[in-house]
Amino acid sequence: MPRPTSVKNRNPAPIQITAEQILCEAMERQDPEIHPPKKNHRRHELNDDRLLNRKEFEDPIYRACWNNGAWIKYEVSDAPHLVKPPLDHVQAAIIRAGDCWS
Repeated sequence: MPRPTSVKNRNPAPIQITAEQILCEAMERQDPEIHPPKKNHRRHELNDDRLLNRKEFEDPIYRACWNNGAWIKYEVSDAPHLVKPPLDHVQAAIIRAGDCWS
């Protein structure tokens, strides 16, 4: 075990500093945090998620174009960010599915 050191200068310091003052000075000296823009990052992630989600719905359609349920799920999933109401998309999916038969 190391030998305990003894305090050599027992006189009080001429200027007393509190722990609060030390913390305040440390906070002032820190560099401000720089946050990257979040809009572009989120938009990029949103596009990636939409692409993956769309692929999940399109794969069953490519495998079996006669499956009306797959067409309806695809149109309903694609509907939230489109201008037309979802019912029009479902009707369009049914028409497309009918075209697949002919």
